[in-house]
Amino acid sequence: MQLRFAWHTDRIDPLKVAGSPSSVSHLENPERTDVPQGSAAVGNTGVIATAPCRTTAGAYFTLSVLLEEANSASDAHREDLEGFMRSYFPATVETLNCA
Repeated sequence: MQLRFAWHTDRIDPLKVAGSPSSVSHLENPERTDVPQGSAAVGNTGVIATAPCRTTAGAYFTLSVLLEEANSASDAHREDLEGFMRSYFPATVETLNCA
């Protein structure tokens, strides 16, 4: 499992990032999902969430959780990925003083 933390100046759409084959956070079969304090997309191989977070690093924070060895055709991990992001993302945003 790989976690990617990113700050950026522009708002992003997690579903667009997840669906882009050129993205480092590309997911298989992405769909929108709900997370507290942000917007997110989940796929067979990971989950991406983003929220406004004004810091010296940027105006938005994005967290990607990628399962590098996951079977891209199987949705076996989607529920667990969503549950993880629903817990971890708001706690991370709070720690960053974005909440």
